[in-house]
Amino acid sequence: MVKLDRKGTRAAKVLHSLRDDTVPTVIPPTLSSIIDHTVRNTYTDKMTNLRRTKFNVSERQRELHGKNRALIIMNLGALLTRIGGMHALPVNSIRRGLENKYLGMPTHLWNMSRAYREVPGEPWVDAALAEPPVRAWYPPPREPLSDQIDLSCRDNLEWYRSVKFARHKDGSKLENELLHTVTGEHFYIPKSLVDHMPDPQLGNEWPFLHRYNYQDMVVNGAEMDLILAPLWTKMLALQKDNSMQLMMRPPKEADRKDWGNQATQTRHAPIILDAGTSSYLDNHKIVENVRANRLGKKSVIACDMQTFIRLWWLRHKFPGKYSDIIPLAGEFHGMAHLADGIVILNWTYVLEPILLHFDVKGFHLSLNMKETSQRIRWITLILCAGMEWMRGLFRADEINDIPKLLEKVKANVPVWCFIGFLYYHASMVWGTKEVWETGHRTGY
Repeated sequence: MVKLDRKGTRAAKVLHSLRDDTVPTVIPPTLSSIIDHTVRNTYTDKMTNLRRTKFNVSERQRELHGKNRALIIMNLGALLTRIGGMHALPVNSIRRGLENKYLGMPTHLWNMSRAYREVPGEPWVDAALAEPPVRAWYPPPREPLSDQIDLSCRDNLEWYRSVKFARHKDGSKLENELLHTVTGEHFYIPKSLVDHMPDPQLGNEWPFLHRYNYQDMVVNGAEMDLILAPLWTKMLALQKDNSMQLMMRPPKEADRKDWGNQATQTRHAPIILDAGTSSYLDNHKIVENVRANRLGKKSVIACDMQTFIRLWWLRHKFPGKYSDIIPLAGEFHGMAHLADGIVILNWTYVLEPILLHFDVKGFHLSLNMKETSQRIRWITLILCAGMEWMRGLFRADEINDIPKLLEKVKANVPVWCFIGFLYYHASMVWGTKEVWETGHRTGY
């Protein structure tokens, strides 16, 4: 069926299977036709019959179905090859073995697959992955990558290792241990995103290289209106026909990302053992881990708020040691703390009375990260209801100019607080969520 080659090390075979131009299994046309007819069914007939008009099948569905059938035929060909040759190890079998290892397949299920000749044994895969050439391998990028800057993500991950009498400590037996680790990913930046800039190394634009003035970060009313006015106009247009439109996911045509639909390539960072994100020493370990695994000379480190604060102060206090990194609050944590600030500012006059009236569960004044989705949902729901309430009470020209409307109702403190909450706070929650869902890089 195929030419079997027993030469080469485990590492060479694994690296060969990881190449994009590697043909998984060479199946003779006659055998391929037999397999195709064997696994053919009525669903295949429906997907491949271009003249049939009874079923509405898109080209994308046909494409996915064709890829799936090709994968089925390759798997059957690999299985026949393994059954026909004791030492045969097709590319498809190696790839499935690597997938099993990545997904953490239990040993008993792996042994069953190995007995059925579907994949190599776990010891074979472990030995191959331990080879230096395999450990040093990285997937080839789709386009040239920047050697100046990259994006890294880090977060803490705790494990309870529940074992019987793990060890002795101070004369007593420990029944379990809590393992502190830090995991992460590297997102390497394409050159096309930075090479066109006047300074690709971001030397003059890299933050905190000069005097940092906190007052420059405080925006005035005019600056806020530059952002909020178009956002408010957009929300009014969306709410015109459906008062709950802001609760809906944006349609596909609203997707504004311009980098295609391919999956983002990432590289797993080595796990940091015996480290967390609460101490400055552990955050120094995170920085060293980022430096050891990046391609660029500078790194933006996306992290949770605890890590963000520690890294910010390390960068602020020791600019000479940490001038090559910048912390960035990750999207989830950024949204969580945006919502938390809004909750704190509006709890007494706006949120608490509404939440008590509707007996809302899982929404409290104290910050609980597990309540973030509930907070976002109810803030957006109150925004929808508030905008509908304003339509029935004020004229259209008044609703379109909220700063002027606030000046008109300032004597009515509850109404003044509620409209200000809708315009300055709740709208930003929806705007931030809309940026995530549509890939709008400029944002609000």
